[in-house]
Amino acid sequence: PIAVIGVGVPVNDALVQRMQRLAALPKAIALATDIGTGAWTPVAANGNGAALVGELAAPKTPLPAEPVMASVDGQENLLLSTPLATPASSRRVIAVLGYPLDEALAAYRPMLISIGILLLGGLAVAVAAAMLIARSVARPIEMLATVTWRIEAGDYTPPPPVTQRDEIGQLSTALGSMARAISEREEHIRYQANHDALTGLPNRQALQEVMAAQSGSGKAALMIVGLTRLQAIVNTVGREVADRLMFDAGARLADYCP
Repeated sequence: PIAVIGVGVPVNDALVQRMQRLAALPKAIALATDIGTGAWTPVAANGNGAALVGELAAPKTPLPAEPVMASVDGQENLLLSTPLATPASSRRVIAVLGYPLDEALAAYRPMLISIGILLLGGLAVAVAAAMLIARSVARPIEMLATVTWRIEAGDYTPPPPVTQRDEIGQLSTALGSMARAISEREEHIRYQANHDALTGLPNRQALQEVMAAQSGSGKAALMIVGLTRLQAIVNTVGREVADRLMFDAGARLADYCP
């Protein structure tokens, strides 16, 4: 060889700033080298790049291939380190890039706010729907349950009318019809139990109830009226005429006993 050409490139903060302007790199960038101290030594940095170099493992440890989380000055950063191409006889040089997590998430904050507003709106709609369901379904069902317990206790008062036309309204109407039907049947059974089937007058059971109610009051009197030769009438003209006779006699007695 007839000559040797040497080229020197100053690796300093100005070089890093120029690289950042040309490549649109993050604000935190650093170049570090291994000088045998057991740790990476920054030789040029911008922003808090020098502090990010201190978060790297020892040079003998392989560099992580994916970005890692690093906390610098109380701020979370995405940290990426990558080796640069250097001659075999040269010291190793790495580039360290840091991107603050807050800045990385800044573009998503409006989306997060929108999602939060949507969640709050959905919650409000759900609460309103729950209140509407409670008013339109739960309360009528509770009212019908109360009416059912009242019917079980012997109170056959129909439930108040419901303006709903759905299944709840149909159930309320059916429950009211059932209460009236049970009341009418019980009244009919009670009438049959206390009245004679032929004459319609109170029978012995009714007499015993009246006597028990008036017992000890001194205001009751008992008069017995009988039809003579009733069996002879039955034997002579038949049961139908005898029944007619008893019915007419009962009707005449009822005129005198209001």
